[in-house]
Amino acid sequence: PLTEDGWYATGDLGHLDGAGRLVVLGRRDHMYISGGENIHPEDVERTLLGLPGVEQALVVAVPDEEYGEVGFAFVAMASGSAQDVGALRAAAKSALPGFMVPKHFAPWPETAAAGGIKPSRRAFQSLAFAHLRRDT
Repeated sequence: PLTEDGWYATGDLGHLDGAGRLVVLGRRDHMYISGGENIHPEDVERTLLGLPGVEQALVVAVPDEEYGEVGFAFVAMASGSAQDVGALRAAAKSALPGFMVPKHFAPWPETAAAGGIKPSRRAFQSLAFAHLRRDT
């Protein structure tokens, strides 16, 4: 279904940059609010994927008493790369504004499809909730 002015409503958020190129931020229904800041998990994922050794990253929102919601990142490291959560968090802090750094990190689940297949954010959110319940 097209809008009145001929656009197809996808649910994607974006803008035109200074050169007139379309920059897609992510899906409207993936965005979460943490401490009053709108966070697009796709932005965080792109940054995490730029860190050394990171092969896959997916961020979902989980409830937080102080901020309302915070990020929970699942990260797959390249073969031979250690998953040091402290080092990963420090690298993310140097590359992202503080409010965008996920509060929680977990290894990429072995049960999730590796590469090529779009992971289910809903399934990853359920896994995040399970991690949180296990940690409390």
